[in-house]
Amino acid sequence: MYRIGNRGFFNINGEVEYLGRSDREIKLRGYRIDLDDLKIRIPGAVEGVTAVAICRCGDCLFCMLQPETLGVAVVRVMARKIMPAYAVPRCFVAVDKFPMTPAGKTDYKEIASMCSNNSAETEAPRQMQMSPSQLALERVWRETLGLPADIEINVASNFMALGGHSVMQLQLSSRLARMHGISNPLPLVIGSATLGELAAAIDDRKSEQHGVVTSHGLVPLGNNSASPIEKDWFVKYDLGVKGTCSFNVSYACAIDVNQVDTECLVRAWNVILCRHRIFRSRSIACPETNKHIRRLMTSHAPQVTKVDSGKNFSLWREVNRPISLDRHENLIRVFASKTHMLVVVSHILAALTMLQIILDELISVYNGAILSPVKRTYEQTMQWSKTITSTQMEWWRLTSKGLFGITASLIPCN
Repeated sequence: MYRIGNRGFFNINGEVEYLGRSDREIKLRGYRIDLDDLKIRIPGAVEGVTAVAICRCGDCLFCMLQPETLGVAVVRVMARKIMPAYAVPRCFVAVDKFPMTPAGKTDYKEIASMCSNNSAETEAPRQMQMSPSQLALERVWRETLGLPADIEINVASNFMALGGHSVMQLQLSSRLARMHGISNPLPLVIGSATLGELAAAIDDRKSEQHGVVTSHGLVPLGNNSASPIEKDWFVKYDLGVKGTCSFNVSYACAIDVNQVDTECLVRAWNVILCRHRIFRSRSIACPETNKHIRRLMTSHAPQVTKVDSGKNFSLWREVNRPISLDRHENLIRVFASKTHMLVVVSHILAALTMLQIILDELISVYNGAILSPVKRTYEQTMQWSKTITSTQMEWWRLTSKGLFGITASLIPCN
């Protein structure tokens, strides 16, 4: 009668038996979402997506994509631009083909199961890597929501899914404003899908309004400021031919299937990729001038892409595939198959020395070791702001003369 999209029938008692929706519209955490609409938006926003399947599991949405070679981090970034925060799927998985039912239709139950398993594999590393700001925010969430200690909150937790509502969002905003001395954090609270995103947004707002000064008067690099070496590489990218792979730093090796557990290797890589926050960074030009560089941090760490060496995967092609700074894609890519492993990093992020350190950590985690916490993150370093001393100047002058047989004229720079 009202054509509201619900399907049902009258039973013999004259009661309506509800069968579900004629479309794929659902109500998730109080929001009405059309899954078919989301399914159409993603291919229109992300180049290379050939098929999308979105399903619900509990209070979360999961998204499966084709082809398997897609960078799910890129899809996740674009999804946050074209969808409201409450409609962004919790997990994205790229596969060669979708699971099908015996009748030849997409098996959404199997998709939900596969995505749940994939999400669970990365949940533990995320929990291990909670920063001090995330832990402080977790305590405020517990106070606002009135949650007991046995209810888990991690970086992927959603405020509304834990029982929050609009009034609690206002209360949370007021507490955060007093706690951090920032103005009007309510848009950050509403626009952040997870605890990790909100903590990062608050850190950015604090650095914008106050900055962080140490007792030595040195200013840390911060979340958004780029170091001199980053700026130098950004200029090189800009001067070079668009799409060049000359600045790719890569490492590839064969895997002995009799000695290496590929699944354990993938899990170890995901721990390492979550461990170092700098792997989430993007280097972009400031929109105001298009000359200066800023660093942005995504809420999700990169993940290993599992591939089949014999199907549509070329190691040579991936080594030579450019990492574009003007597109929001990961600056590090890791691929693993049963027979090969490949790491490709942008030179603006790393050099071979850093890559060797990461591989050493990978070996330790693979062998079951527990790594000690990172003592200082990249954005916390303060050496970029130090002024060169006269002693250092003299050392460089003498060293340069001894090495090159010339008297160097050094210009102090930060």
